Amino acid sequence: MRAQAAILGLLALAACSQNNDPLIPATFERPGDIAFLCWNTASSTFSPLETCEPFVGVDDSEFALVGLVTQTASGEVGAVNFRDDRVQDADSRVPGFTFTRVGEFPSGIAVSAVAPDRTYVASFGARRIESYDTRAFVTAMSVAMDPPTSVLPGGPTDLVMGPEAAGAADAIFTVVPEAGAVYAIALNAGDRTLGAMAEYPITVGTLEAPTAGEATTYERFCPDSLPVASPDPAGVRTAILADGSTPEPHQLTVVPGGPCADPATTCDPELLVADRTLPLIHRFAIGAAGALTALEPLQTGVPIRDLAVSPSVPAEFGSSTGPWQKFVYAIDDTDQSVMVLDYDAASPTFGAVLPVRGGEEVSDRLRISGPARSLDVLTPGYEGIAYCGATGQVPTGDEAPLRLRGVFLAVGLATGFVDVIDVVDLDATCRGALCGDADTADDQDQFLYLQRHRPRLASFIEEAIGIQGQPSFLVDGVNRPVAEREEGYTDGLLPFTRPTGEAGCLPGQGLFFEDTVCAAADPWALPAETWTAEWEGTLPQTTAVAQWDGTESFVVDERTNFCEQGVLGLANVALSGLTEDDPEFGYGGDTLEILTEPDESLRGNALCDPFFEPESATEERADARLRIIRAEADRLFIDPRALANTAVGLALAEGCFSAQVGLQVRTGDSFRVVGSSTGFLHRVVDQGELCLVDVAGQPIDVDDPATYINGRAFRGTTDEGGDLVATRPYVNPYIAFELGVVPVTDEATLRLALAGLPTLFSVRTGSRGSTSPVATVIESVVYSPTDERMYVIDSNSSALVQYELGEFQLDNVFE
Repeated sequence: MRAQAAILGLLALAACSQNNDPLIPATFERPGDIAFLCWNTASSTFSPLETCEPFVGVDDSEFALVGLVTQTASGEVGAVNFRDDRVQDADSRVPGFTFTRVGEFPSGIAVSAVAPDRTYVASFGARRIESYDTRAFVTAMSVAMDPPTSVLPGGPTDLVMGPEAAGAADAIFTVVPEAGAVYAIALNAGDRTLGAMAEYPITVGTLEAPTAGEATTYERFCPDSLPVASPDPAGVRTAILADGSTPEPHQLTVVPGGPCADPATTCDPELLVADRTLPLIHRFAIGAAGALTALEPLQTGVPIRDLAVSPSVPAEFGSSTGPWQKFVYAIDDTDQSVMVLDYDAASPTFGAVLPVRGGEEVSDRLRISGPARSLDVLTPGYEGIAYCGATGQVPTGDEAPLRLRGVFLAVGLATGFVDVIDVVDLDATCRGALCGDADTADDQDQFLYLQRHRPRLASFIEEAIGIQGQPSFLVDGVNRPVAEREEGYTDGLLPFTRPTGEAGCLPGQGLFFEDTVCAAADPWALPAETWTAEWEGTLPQTTAVAQWDGTESFVVDERTNFCEQGVLGLANVALSGLTEDDPEFGYGGDTLEILTEPDESLRGNALCDPFFEPESATEERADARLRIIRAEADRLFIDPRALANTAVGLALAEGCFSAQVGLQVRTGDSFRVVGSSTGFLHRVVDQGELCLVDVAGQPIDVDDPATYINGRAFRGTTDEGGDLVATRPYVNPYIAFELGVVPVTDEATLRLALAGLPTLFSVRTGSRGSTSPVATVIESVVYSPTDERMYVIDSNSSALVQYELGEFQLDNVFE
């Protein structure tokens, strides 16, 4: 049944739901892998896969594109006819749908694109590779399995065809993690059944740390003066982040052209092997009959879950003649992030991890919206590399964010979404009116942000990113205009200057409101959120129940870690080794506020009474704050002298409060700055239980706002005459501003709302829609160059979901 096209919303691209007849049993049972072939329905024979090109719109052709889908729960393989949009029933005599039985727990399937008469299946449960006449899956013929000559020492986890650029593959490859080996199985001439098998154990040499490459220069910004932060090679982590000793190879990728980016050069085809324990990608050169020769591995610094390889792509925007680049995309199995490696053997940084993220301290991972599970490279319309408006390529008026033509990376996430990353956009030459050289198809298509390995933006951009409306500055509930001069000093926001004293914003941040507020103009680094600067505001997640020790400290249980929440006392600041460039320099420390009222039996005690909640709305509870002298992970220390010279200290010494009190931590003599999605930023770490600013691991660069991980903003100071004499600019990676004296009593709040942020191209996948209680579990994301569609295998809903890419939409759901 064909589903309706999805309407892509403002916050995410929501896929359509599928209304299934509950009386019809599901056809799929936890699909796992898919292979494609071309079937001649008139002659019931198979043809090379390219015969089915172009597939889209050829519904009356005798050729049908067919997908063979493994069913891991039932140990079967099912066939899907994509021409007729139907799942094929292997035996109509049995109610519901039946498929062809294969080995227990099929973990991989492979079919030659040139000679598809044989289908090869990896059986994890049976520990073997099986070979079938492909007609057994498509025509319901009863065909016996070949003799199991390829019995393995353990369960195989992947299966791939050898390279087929020069004709039908003469070998297939599989991998067994528990054996730590890759296996090449030759294919017999003629019937292409399984032949001799060779084992290639993974040998472990000296593990090396990854090296840092250079950022790509493939980009188009409209206008070209947009202040977008470039990915910094210094942010690539050149260390082994996760070390292993025993190889567990588990996933294979064949690269027919090897690591040659320039199409005019020739490299041996390679087999890349992901390892789930060793921090590298194994490489083998592929010879005749699948003979493998071990090569130097790619040093990733982490184990790899999944990988994909790009085609050769131009290094510069608009070029179709080179120079060229080639990349490996790999999922870090420790945190499910995605890295990019240089895969051009002619490059001086071959094998290096590339910086792909700007405006942040760590630049070596793609910006994606969740943990990655699977990925693949999409190449719709890329053959010939014809940019929009170039010779022979006339603009169609369909050039838009949701039209994919070029090269893109699709990343399937644990959240059930697929994020799309730009690599080459062939339509971008007809996008972005502010570039002045584009005949755009939509009046809203003014600004354009395109940079290789950044998330694709899913919406037209009509206005620049900026501050929404006028920043509001509330003092005791009254809105005060910014930059108002009153009684000889500035009350509110000042024209911003850099921490070094220079005029203007830091690099990567734009100037948006009367020279007073800087905000990052980078749409990939800037969350859509509201920033709130509250005078002596509460630090998030610091409310806790604490035990007063009777002398100088409050102790909390292990569920609260004050260092993780950024708490600083006066001694913590002094012991952190700060310099004047550090935003925390000279800070007097946070305060703790006792929230608990005194025991009711003490009402009437002159020392205790001020700390009861007043019965009258016009009265206020006395200030129950104490300056923090030292903060540890589970303990806050106060100055014992406060027990004798402050009202709350005297009440504490008097025993007004019980031994267990509720408390929270507030900033002292400063504004607490919090983003509605980013939260409270800080550099505080737990070093031997003492909370210290991490100046060594997170140093400040006065020219780089990404290094200002800071959540406290300070007022300016005046001389005896009331004139402003000093200010301290507030900077974080997203916004920056500078405060004057700002007279405050108890409450003062500054609010800044960011506007104009575009939507990222992130697709809610799955067969049951965004409101279904059945979660989508993306088993794999697969691109079919034959019909130029993307397929998502949802193992939890037991569905194969098909997407059109020319105008992105959900096309079909097969369950």
